[in-house]
Amino acid sequence: MAKYKGEEINTKPNDSMVSNAKRGLELREEYGRGGTAVGVARARDIANRSNLSLDTVKRMYSYFSRHEVDKKGKGFNKGEEGWPSAGLIAWLLWGGDSGFSFSRRIVNKMKSLDERAWTEERPYVKEHAARLKDPDQYQGFRRLNNEFGDGIHVILGLKDGEAEEQSLRFDKSKFTADEARRWLADHDYEVIKFEPAIEEKAMDEQQIDIEEVV
Repeated sequence: MAKYKGEEINTKPNDSMVSNAKRGLELREEYGRGGTAVGVARARDIANRSNLSLDTVKRMYSYFSRHEVDKKGKGFNKGEEGWPSAGLIAWLLWGGDSGFSFSRRIVNKMKSLDERAWTEERPYVKEHAARLKDPDQYQGFRRLNNEFGDGIHVILGLKDGEAEEQSLRFDKSKFTADEARRWLADHDYEVIKFEPAIEEKAMDEQQIDIEEVV
């Protein structure tokens, strides 16, 4: 298990990943090709069912994303000339298709927790924040910059495949707090919490981490 943004994430390799990693090690020893020292080390960690660090999982996802094209190469599938290809063996060392799914799920979970941080109850340095709905009901979030004009950003709450406005952010360089409140009233928004942006100095003193979103 690993902890990220206060939540526990299971990073222990599953049975299919273990089987793939062991197979990759066997094929590499038999055919003398495929993978690097890093891939071999990863396969051993997976085969031993070691709890993987989140940084390792991110590297796994990065590897699979870059090398998915190798699955189209000659010798990747059994029965093809050149089987097992070096690409297949390397793929297996990292846990194979199951490793790809495993790493994708965890990376997406981390992204969701990062996005959730946008909705925390805290002041922001650069933006006035207007909460429209409680964030706890959503499975994830998405930000749309300048959705309602220059300096007006929308945070969408995602739930069961649907998206709705969860909060609005106003660039303080373009809107005062009163102007932001007036815009909300003029557009008939019901706000459950409004927080004006705070000064940079105050933020430094409080040591509050800011998630920068582009």
